[in-house]
This record gives sequence, C-alpha cells and structure tokens, in this order.
Amino acid sequence: MLLQKWKKINDSYSFFVFKKLLLLTPDFFCWTPSEAYFQKEIEWRISLQYNLHFDIKLSTRENKMRFGKMKERFWDHYQSWEEAEEAWDAAAAAAANAMPLKAPDFYPSSHPIAPKEGSMRWKGFRWVIRRDGGCRLFRLLIRHPIKYICQFFSSLVQDKAYHKEGDFFFYGVGSVEELYALMKRDDTLLIVGFSYCQKPHECPCARFSNGCSAEIGNPVCQQCAIAKVMHALPHGKTIPIVIPTINDIGNHVLEVIDAFPHHRVLFMITACEMALEMFGDLGNMVGIQGVGIRLGGRTCNTMRAFALSEEGVKPGLTKVLPPAERRMLDLLRFWRQERLQETGCPQVKTEGCDCCQSPLS
Repeated sequence: MLLQKWKKINDSYSFFVFKKLLLLTPDFFCWTPSEAYFQKEIEWRISLQYNLHFDIKLSTRENKMRFGKMKERFWDHYQSWEEAEEAWDAAAAAAANAMPLKAPDFYPSSHPIAPKEGSMRWKGFRWVIRRDGGCRLFRLLIRHPIKYICQFFSSLVQDKAYHKEGDFFFYGVGSVEELYALMKRDDTLLIVGFSYCQKPHECPCARFSNGCSAEIGNPVCQQCAIAKVMHALPHGKTIPIVIPTINDIGNHVLEVIDAFPHHRVLFMITACEMALEMFGDLGNMVGIQGVGIRLGGRTCNTMRAFALSEEGVKPGLTKVLPPAERRMLDLLRFWRQERLQETGCPQVKTEGCDCCQSPLS
C-alpha cells in the first residue's frame, strides 16, 4: 500500500537515484528505502504538495489576469514620477490610519548568516537539486549542458559570485552605472522579483504564494511595498514575480531565457543575504545579469530557518531598508522612463492608448 502511494506521489524512483548520485553521497550504492522512510517521505510530500500545489496554483489562477498584466497602474495617471510617488505615499498613510497592518514598529537586524553554517555555495547547489520536483530545472539546463557547466565552474573559482555595495549584490555587472547602460538597450528584459516574506500577513492572495493582486483602493495593498513597485513598473519588457521558493524563481528565469534567446535578461530581486550567497553561482551559471537587494528584518540566517520558510513557515516580516529602497526605486524610475521613451507612450493614460499592450506587460 505504501509503495503504491509512493509511486503516485513521487515522480520516479530513478530520478531519486539520479539525485543521490549528483549529491555524491557515500551510501549511494548500498542505500535501500525502508518502509519507515516511505512513510516519512509520503507525509512530507503530501504536506509540501498542499502548501505549494494547492495554495500557489489556486492563487495564481485567481490572480492570473491581474498579477503582472494589470491594465491600470497607479503611476499611469500622473504626469511625473514625483507626483505619483507622493500620491501613493499619501494614500498609504491614510490606509494605515484606517486599517493598520500587523507589522512591528521596528525591524531588528540579526547576523545575516550564522557562523555555524560555514560556506554556503555548495549548499545552494545541493538544495536546488534536492527540491527539483519533476526534473523541471534539470530539463531546462540539459538543453545547453556544456555552456552551463563551464559557466558554473567559472563562477566557483572566484572568491565571491557577486560584487557587493551596501545592500546591493551585483551579478555579472560591476556597478549601478553598468545596470543603467544595460537598461538603455532595446533588447533588454527586466525580471523584478520579491520574496514572499515581504508580504503582510493580511495579504488577500495568501502570504505563501506567488499571487499578488495589487488592487488600487485595497487598504492592505496600499500599504504593501510590493504593490507600490508593481504599480510603478512600465507596461512591456517587464516581468514581475513574487517568489515563494528558490526553485520557483529558478524555473521562471530559465523559462524566460529559453523563450527569448535573442534578448538580454536582467533581474532585480529582493532576498535575504543567505539566499544571495547560496544561489549566486547558479545565477552566473545561466549567464543572467542583475542585482540582488538584501532584505532587513527577520531574515533567515540558518539552514533550518531557510528550510521552514521554503515550506511557508515564516512568521517574521522582512523589508528593503530605506537606503536600498531609494536606490531600487531610482533604478525602476530610470527603467520606466526608458520604456516610455521607447514606445512613445504618454505618461498619463488616454483612451485608446494601445502602445503599452505587450505580452510581457
């Protein structure tokens, strides 16, 4: 009976063996799953499927027409960035007075990575392989195996996979000036990602999900930093993503790279320093360029905390600290202006304006 349940839940036993081989575990040739192991694995996979498949897929379906494809954005109704941001902040203050969110008065800072964890680079690789359900990442990577293997080991031989300036972690670029130069290119696409732990507990799309309604007039959305950025993004060449798990963002990035082989893909993603340290080599492996913005507050600093957060157990809130948030908004402001100039679209939306309609808007 247990074996039948296992076959229904697990993708394939052969892939499990393949993962054990990649992890180079010493017990590979003599390991045999016991009945107790089957029972434990089944319970874990059922809980994981409930959290990921049920919660995320439902929220994605319900918000499919709104998240990332909003036809009306707050910034579209104002002549300048300053006017739009001032109006948004005023509305956020009014919403906070009417319906304050359950958020701490201050965000305590902790050690970004616990000293006991040691080096995180190989831990990130092992984590992605172990959680690659359905071989999705493997199937995407196998299309260009030599290229990705060479780029991965080229990143490993460097002291760090990134260049750090304050809370900005640069991958494949050396400075903000290089990002500005890349944003000017006509063939550039921008992935803007947010860790789900930035969401408020009152999020109408559920906190542990990749859904985001960003509804104008909703008092919760009006106070959410993610919704503010969503409404500031331009229409076209921009792909917003809320990140529930590391494998989820990896799948999205690889799918975008595969779908647009003749475009340069940039990213701007918020994450804890542990994630930026663990998965930097994998980003360099696929050749994506961009910046990771370190979160403050109740971030994960141990593998145990990180594992729980990947399953939706994350009671603490995080946020982009004010200096980094200002730099992030300046980058997005520049990106929006470049896209408006490229399309010739007016800042204020008018009836019949269709120049912003794009499969990536």
